[in-house]
Amino acid sequence: MKAHVHSTFVNFDDIEFRIVQAVVEEMHGVADEILDDTKRMWSGWKYRGRPQGYRNISQKAWKIAVDPLENGAVIVLKNDAVDWRADYYASKGRGDLAAKYKNRPYVFAPGGSPPIWVSRTKMGRPELFNVLEMIENKHVPELEKRIAQRIVKEAENSPRTSKQASRFSGVKRVIAKLLSPFRRS
Repeated sequence: MKAHVHSTFVNFDDIEFRIVQAVVEEMHGVADEILDDTKRMWSGWKYRGRPQGYRNISQKAWKIAVDPLENGAVIVLKNDAVDWRADYYASKGRGDLAAKYKNRPYVFAPGGSPPIWVSRTKMGRPELFNVLEMIENKHVPELEKRIAQRIVKEAENSPRTSKQASRFSGVKRVIAKLLSPFRRS
């Protein structure tokens, strides 16, 4: 009597693509949360001496994107706000002063002369550091947790394939695949 053995295997043909896609989806969700929390933190500033129409410039300038890489993605949080005085002096017809502030970063430029950063107090800790700390302590662990859960979910939901075992199966097949690049021609 001949015995036939059928085995069910997880089909991992496209698992890498599906995992990268799931990770990017999770990154998009966390990126939106990071942007919301950053904008929420970036409020309550004192605007002494600043005209009414030139407030909350840097809060509105926060942008976030999930940029693709070769095998994944990266979350990019940026703020391209420039010094409010550029627009203010331009509106007053003072092009010479507007030009001075036109390309001057507003949120953080430590290498500038003088170094530029926004802080709650004079010579205080740059507020950007508080944002980065919030991301590191709150959002990075949450993203890691979500990614791990999605990878498990993708593996559990992977299609199964049923194949009849051949005489050359199981461990021998795995070893043969691992050794195939080392065979002599």
